[in-house]
Amino acid sequence: TNVDWSPNGKLIASASSDDTVRIWDFETGAPTGTLFGNACDVSCVKWHPDGKRVASGNVVGNLRMWSLDGKLLKRWKGHSNHSVSDIAWSLDGKTLASAGTDGTIALSNDHGERKSAIDTNKGAVASVAWSPDGKLLLVASGGSREVCIWERDGTLGPVLAGHRDSPVSAAWSRDGRRVASVDRFGRSLVWEVDTGVKTEIDIDFQLRNRTGWMAWS
Repeated sequence: TNVDWSPNGKLIASASSDDTVRIWDFETGAPTGTLFGNACDVSCVKWHPDGKRVASGNVVGNLRMWSLDGKLLKRWKGHSNHSVSDIAWSLDGKTLASAGTDGTIALSNDHGERKSAIDTNKGAVASVAWSPDGKLLLVASGGSREVCIWERDGTLGPVLAGHRDSPVSAAWSRDGRRVASVDRFGRSLVWEVDTGVKTEIDIDFQLRNRTGWMAWS
């Protein structure tokens, strides 16, 4: 259901509906480990920036942190009885942001303790991403058809509107000056953060309705 590269680019972590997270060797394609104990479908997975740990979220709102030898380091509740749709570590590795279908962004520390939450009041949250400077959160809000920028203290910043349907993913450019997003019917938009000016990306017709994630090179 979701994959993520390790910081050194040698391993891939995959989240699966068979209740597991698997670690794969990129060069050989062989599995190097399986993380059991999720108890239900795993919806998302992310490497910690130190490359020694993996965090995962599942469809009933639980978050877990694992070591690569398969040891469960911590389990905690991020979103009560709602699916965790996406997770993202801050660049310093101290804060894990989790997006939930309950419309909130939960912020947890790297010890697996939920410290605060942002209630977006915009319906289910599809994705969350930290800005390159680690100060802002980019949130795709499926319930409102908007992409919003939040400060980590819960202050709402720019609201980027223009999608005709629910956005499913949004991502920062490397310099933090632009954001890109895609909705569930494949319409992709790029915004200038300072001005709000948007540009539509022309996607091949055959890919429309099949685009589910957005990333910058």
